[in-house]
Order: sequence, then C-alpha cells, then structure tokens
Amino acid sequence: KMFRAGLKPGTQTLHSVALKAAGRVALADADAVKAVASALNGKKLSGKPLTVTAEDKDVVFDGLDGDWFGNADIQGNLFGTTQGKAVVFDTRNTNDTPKAVAWVASNSIRGMFVVGTGGAKPSSQEISWASSVSSAMLSLDIEGPISSFGLPKRWNRALLKAAAPPEKPAFTFDTATTPVYAVGVFALGLIFLLSGNTYSPSDGVV
Repeated sequence: KMFRAGLKPGTQTLHSVALKAAGRVALADADAVKAVASALNGKKLSGKPLTVTAEDKDVVFDGLDGDWFGNADIQGNLFGTTQGKAVVFDTRNTNDTPKAVAWVASNSIRGMFVVGTGGAKPSSQEISWASSVSSAMLSLDIEGPISSFGLPKRWNRALLKAAAPPEKPAFTFDTATTPVYAVGVFALGLIFLLSGNTYSPSDGVV
C-alpha cells in the first residue's frame, strides 16, 4: 500500500478551512440600502467584524464564513422606513446572535432591520416583533404601549435608550401664574415704600 509522505498508516488529517465570503440582502429602496449599510458597517455579526456596503439595491456583508463556492448563508428583513436615528443591538444574549437596527424619530420607532447568518438567523418571533413595532410606529415610553408587545428585556432596554430625555419645562409667565407673581411684586413694593416713609418723633429732634 502507498501512504502519503510523513503520515503513519491508518492516519488521516482533517482540515477545517473557513472561507470568507460576501452575503447580500436585497431591499426595494436604494436609500434604505445605504441606511442599513451605514448603521451596520464595522459591527460584528456572529462574532465576526463586517464590512458592510451598499451596491445599488443590495446590502453587501463582507467577512462572513462561506462555502467552497464563496456563498454566505444570510437572511435580512426590513420593516417600515429608515428615517431617524439608527440604534443597533443584539437580539439575543448569546455570542451567536442576529443583529437588529431600529430607526427612531420623534420618540417613535419608524422601522427595523433584523439580520443573521448560518444558525443565528432571525427567528419567526423576532421577525414578528420587528414587523409589529414598526407598523405601529411604537412610542418609546416606558409606561406606554411598548410594554404590551411582549418584547424581551434586551429589546426594551435598547429601544428605550434611544428615546430622547423629556424636556424640562421652561420658566414662563402664563395666564394662570402671572396674577400671582404680580400680586407678590406689588406687595414687596408696598412694604418697601412704607418702611422707607415711616415717621418717627426722633426724626424732628436736632
């Protein structure tokens, strides 16, 4: 029998080769493609840093593990619009997790994109959550309707952090408080006037 040089009879070697590949997610709108690429470029997906670019109506994820033909197994879904501030977070508390992007404007969710690869593709439940909060244009208020969607705590925390802090009311004179302030100012002025014009008998003694 003939054996490969350097190998003992009956010995086999297995090499696991990770081939880098680019995955594509097609979207209907070129502006949405640019927004998704901008939000996810440089982020990690399943522990691997990605270069994400926009090519016409395709979001291209470069740096994924692929097969021998250079194909990457990737799935992405966009719901709503990509208007507003982009917030990126992991959908699960695991190393191998899909990624989500939410776009927030006027303290409401305008759209979401969920993406995953290999064994960490978005589940049907995650896709349903992203679709529901986007179509409802969910208001980001901890006491508001966000609590009724059954979102995981990880999702709630990430989304609520994107909400703008409540503005402190400015000090203004409105029709309700102006009379109160006016009476106070008048009273102080009257006290000052009386105290400065009080006559004492000793004032006329030389």
